[in-house]
Amino acid sequence: MMLILLLVFVVLFFLFMVLPFWKARYFKATIALIGAIICGGMLVANDSYHYQMKVASTTTTQTMHSTLPKMNALMYQPLGNGSEKIYLYKTKPSQKKPTACKTDHLITKVKRTTAKKATVTITEENYVYKNSFSKFMFGLLNNNHILKERRYTFNLPKDWMVLSTQQAKKLQSIMKDPKVQLNMQTKVKQIVGQRVAQSVKENRMLSPQDQQNLLKKVQKEVLADFIKSNLK
Repeated sequence: MMLILLLVFVVLFFLFMVLPFWKARYFKATIALIGAIICGGMLVANDSYHYQMKVASTTTTQTMHSTLPKMNALMYQPLGNGSEKIYLYKTKPSQKKPTACKTDHLITKVKRTTAKKATVTITEENYVYKNSFSKFMFGLLNNNHILKERRYTFNLPKDWMVLSTQQAKKLQSIMKDPKVQLNMQTKVKQIVGQRVAQSVKENRMLSPQDQQNLLKKVQKEVLADFIKSNLK
C-alpha cells in the first residue's frame, strides 16, 4: 500500500505542476511532494532499517552423529585465513554426506557438556511485520521473514573431537598404520586401567554397572586424548 501511495503522490505532483487549470496548483503540488517524500522515506526505513518490523525467533535442537567412523568427531572446513569455520555435521546415522552450516548471517559456537549425546541447536532470527496493518502497508516490498541471524551451537561431550577436514584425512591415514593401532591399544588399556582402578579405590560403593559405565566413559576420553596427541 505504501508503494501505491508513493506512486499516487508522484502522479499528483506531476499533474499539478504540468497542467495549468488546477486551482492553487503549487500548493497542491507541494502537498503531493511532501506526501511522496514521506512515503519514500518510510519505504527506505522499512527496507533498510526494518521500520514497522519485529524479530521472531525459532529454535530447533537435534541429536548429532559423528562425521567419522569409529570415533566421535565434528568436522569443519576453514575459510579464508582460518578464523571462519563452516562446520559439517550429521543428524542421522544413515546420512552419507554431512550437512554444512548455512553461511549467510552465520554465528557458530562449540560448547563442552556433560551430556552423553552430542546435539546441535539452531536458532534463527527473522524480521517479520509487527501486525496486519504493517503487512498491509509494506507487504508489496516482499521483505517479510528476512533473516537477521542464524546461530549454530554444537554441544559436545568431552570425548568428542573437533577436527578440520584436513586433520580428519590425516587421522584416517594415521589410524591405518598397524604400529599406531597397537600403540594406541596398549596405551589406552594401560591408562584406562589406572584411572578406573583409582576411581574404584576412591569410591568402593560403585556397583558393577557403574564400573562398566565408567570404563566405557574413560575409554572414550583416553582414546580422544591419544588421537589428539597424534594429530599434534
